[in-house]
Amino acid sequence: MRPRVWCVVGACGGAGGSLLAASMALVAASMDRPLVLIDADPDGVHGDLAGIRATPPAPGAVHGVLTADALRAAAYPHPRAGSLVPAGALPPGAGAIAHRVACVADGPAALVDCGSGAAGARRVDADTPWILVTTRDAAGLRAAERTRAALPDAPGAVLVMNDGCRRHDVGPRSAARLLGFADWVALARDTRDAQRVAAGEPPGGRSRLRAAAVDVLGRCGYAPRPGGGDG
Repeated sequence: MRPRVWCVVGACGGAGGSLLAASMALVAASMDRPLVLIDADPDGVHGDLAGIRATPPAPGAVHGVLTADALRAAAYPHPRAGSLVPAGALPPGAGAIAHRVACVADGPAALVDCGSGAAGARRVDADTPWILVTTRDAAGLRAAERTRAALPDAPGAVLVMNDGCRRHDVGPRSAARLLGFADWVALARDTRDAQRVAAGEPPGGRSRLRAAAVDVLGRCGYAPRPGGGDG
């Protein structure tokens, strides 16, 4: 049975975890396969993912048993990204949130932005597959090593290397081996695409940001994976 809930963790602040999570939600919705985006990053700017807020939310907080109806009540519809559950609507602890959402049999598929570093990694439940986003500069890879050590071993884990925001001190194959991955997804942070995501619009055309979002969704079993490998 494929998982319906995934956690996104950045190796450090600015690695691109929230950008990827928002892009995945926007792209999934543009494919008519919307998922619920859960903001569990207490350090997120204004408490929402990458600023993709079209209207001020008025969600109901979830207390007690989490059901599909309670989850939907905590979310508010976004015109281009399915539904967004803002920070504070659900109880603290992204790992517990992801596990509880996964246990809701009739609940929607969900993506949880856990934040960055070891603190973000500790919000990932052992039963939940995760996506680690890092850069290839020395500082980013050191942070990724620490974050990876704090993450639970989980089948279906995905490594995403952001090649578009900092200098590259290590080649992609060497960086992947350092972190214990044989394969990875390349993410290039294009300024124009990032601005579109912040405005709540899916990156379009053949942009590398869109390609990365589609590829990661495919690895999560949520969308068709494009042919070929990442190199």
